Amino acid sequence: MASVNPDLSFVDAAHAFAAKNRSKFIFKALKYYTGCNDYELDFLIKKIYCTSISSSEYLKETFIKKYLGVLLLPLFFLINKRWNWKQERPVDYNFETVDRSYFDSRFSVIYDNLTGSKRITPRIQGSHLRGDVTEPVTSAIHIRSLVLLFIIAPAVIFPLYAFCLQNRINILRAYRASLAAYAEFDGYFKRYPCKSFITYADDTNHPSYYIAFKQNCAGNMIVIQNGERSYHPRWSFGMLDVYFIFGESYIDMIRRLGYHVGYAIPVGSLALNQYYHLLQNMDEEHLFDILYIDNGSICPPSYGGLTEEVAKSEEIILSHLNKFKSIYKNLKIAYQLRNYDSEQKEQVLSILRNILSDDIEILDNSGQGESYRNIRKSNLVINFQSTMGFEAFMLGKKALFVNYSGHSNQTLCYDSLFQIEDETHDFELFEERVKCLLDLNLDKIPDFAIKRHYAFDGQVQERIAKAISEIQAGGCDDKKYSLARSI
Repeated sequence: MASVNPDLSFVDAAHAFAAKNRSKFIFKALKYYTGCNDYELDFLIKKIYCTSISSSEYLKETFIKKYLGVLLLPLFFLINKRWNWKQERPVDYNFETVDRSYFDSRFSVIYDNLTGSKRITPRIQGSHLRGDVTEPVTSAIHIRSLVLLFIIAPAVIFPLYAFCLQNRINILRAYRASLAAYAEFDGYFKRYPCKSFITYADDTNHPSYYIAFKQNCAGNMIVIQNGERSYHPRWSFGMLDVYFIFGESYIDMIRRLGYHVGYAIPVGSLALNQYYHLLQNMDEEHLFDILYIDNGSICPPSYGGLTEEVAKSEEIILSHLNKFKSIYKNLKIAYQLRNYDSEQKEQVLSILRNILSDDIEILDNSGQGESYRNIRKSNLVINFQSTMGFEAFMLGKKALFVNYSGHSNQTLCYDSLFQIEDETHDFELFEERVKCLLDLNLDKIPDFAIKRHYAFDGQVQERIAKAISEIQAGGCDDKKYSLARSI
């Protein structure tokens, strides 16, 4: 097995950046605005640094938003956020979900198995959910935060410009995001207090969320992993109390990425878990020799959260796949789309039509488990960096992770047999590896896949509910997964 050796130089650089600049006026102002302590401020500064370096800048902003965003932030909140609200009664648990469909498939069993008062917060306003339902987290702001924004934003804007020029790093967007995240979550937790907040949104685990929660609530911020995470600057220096992760290998990942976390507990994937009974009852039907899994990274302008340069490297993989099909015409090869909206789908199809021949079938996706069903019908799954690569192993299938980006942080499988990390984009290497895996007999789930993806048994929600109950009662039985507060 190849060693795990990602580029973590940004972690040391973030520590140095915080130590050097924590006394600067712009960060003192951020500390005053958020009311955080010195320890929490360091996490904010490190997160700002890591989301400002070039490898994290995937969002393209207009000149006005980039350079005037901080100054105009209080006006945006005044116009777009509710500030004339009243505080609701506190509850034991608050669940943040996407919408009703997401809640029913991934959170409902957890919700039903927890004893105490509960509340649900949909990300999409107007979702028809049962019980006590709030407005979205981002809907409100507290009047104190709004007033302070009108004072602090103009006070820091020119020092921010000067800091960016002097240090040759543009932190304007990340600084604005830290202010905005604190304002929204502070307003939310003041409006809807709870003992424990349970959310799927682990894409950054931003310190601003955690700081606002701890100032207003007495329990735990509980986060459930919702997608593939790697040794990437954007996913570093998160703050939370309990992190339900796909598998054990993520414990080392979040430790090395500088997280503040109490418990990191491997449970498996909620996404795969919801299809357990459906997939168990499927007939074993072979339809595809190769299934390529859409990672979302070829879809502009967000490119699945990757920089454009990294995302574009996936097109080289697809080009190789197309060439492979032209040589081995008898093989059945398909491309599995994500569940895109109509506009995104047309963008992706337009790109695919320019790369893939008509001999490669493009499979639609309505969000009803098509990806998993088609994995079960395939011999080999190929992907750039998708959770479904490891989920394929859990379904008894083989997967190949291909990385042509030149960024080691994008490689997610560290067994050299099932990965290609090649800056030269050598087609012959791709061809030989694919042929080898097509012929390989996988008689058991590899150990590295289990460490990355705890189990496929239909019991993920039950495991989460049990662990939450134990932690709320004063501790977790499995101390093996408890991490020190200062990592």
